[in-house]
Amino acid sequence: MLLLIALLFAGPIECRQPSPALFYAANRPAGHWDGPLHPSPLVSQTVAKQRVESVFKQFRWELNSQRPFHEVEIPFTLRQSRPFVQANWSGHQLDCLVDTGAYFISWPQWLQLDTQQIGVPWWSAGPEGPLIPGELVVSPRIEIGGLTLGNIMTEATGVPKPSRFPPTGSGQTSSFSGPVLGIYAFVSCVFTIDYRHSKLIVRNRDYDVTRLPHAPHTLLIPYEEDIARRVVLPGTLEGHPARFMLDTGSSLICVSSAFARKNLGYIPKPGTSWVSTSASLLHPPVMQNVAASLAGKPFILPNLYVVERAGGVDVLLSASFFYNYCVTIDPVRKVLLIERSQ
Repeated sequence: MLLLIALLFAGPIECRQPSPALFYAANRPAGHWDGPLHPSPLVSQTVAKQRVESVFKQFRWELNSQRPFHEVEIPFTLRQSRPFVQANWSGHQLDCLVDTGAYFISWPQWLQLDTQQIGVPWWSAGPEGPLIPGELVVSPRIEIGGLTLGNIMTEATGVPKPSRFPPTGSGQTSSFSGPVLGIYAFVSCVFTIDYRHSKLIVRNRDYDVTRLPHAPHTLLIPYEEDIARRVVLPGTLEGHPARFMLDTGSSLICVSSAFARKNLGYIPKPGTSWVSTSASLLHPPVMQNVAASLAGKPFILPNLYVVERAGGVDVLLSASFFYNYCVTIDPVRKVLLIERSQ
């Protein structure tokens, strides 16, 4: 399967629910929708690329502020360490997960939001389970506090409407089937996630974190972007070189099964099912007190979970890891600033 983003950049992506991997539906039949948005017929990769590139050129964003760097503050609510913001989506007030481990802005098709189809089918794959049919569509206007996104590409996913009576018991998981704001919503600006004060701070691209005075014990780490423009940091896990992804959509700190088997001596017990990063904290951690480092700074991961797929990296750093910090992502200069919250 080929990822449509790969047509514009390179290579495939793998990620976990609720920020699933997104695959261009070149050789897959249309899926079922439970609303008026019907799947488009399959198109060639060339046609899909042309349509997507045309939408990307129409994308507009605006910071509605008179403050320096047009700075706006967007409050969020933490749920299981994950940040949720309120967004006005063409007149609909929606609770959205801010997920830097995802690329697109995605939403369940049963919401029936105001969008324009461009005739590009799309498929999603989480860490386990079947592929999910989807459709790339254009959303005319999304307002997130003082940040306005216009004519932006989003993904309508064919996930079922959640039950009013979720399952209970010790094995219960806590997934999210609502709208997800992937990193594509923020890559046009410099944005800070302040966990202690529960707010996003969004500034224009002139805000240069490399020229700011920094308090002691802050880290300024150059990072690389993967093909989905997610933040990937170099580091170590138990002394082995590892690639870490900043993943605010995950409740748990996770390591890929391939890395755990090769470097950590991990052998799954017979019958063990893969733990989703959306799993509740009722699941016991696979490993505890694991030594790690970022930019030469050592730290201990108290609880580590194993997932089958980790988005092409070795470790997913969840929001809980940064709870006492402000994390600023500067996509222009490709640096991550980590500061202790005041």
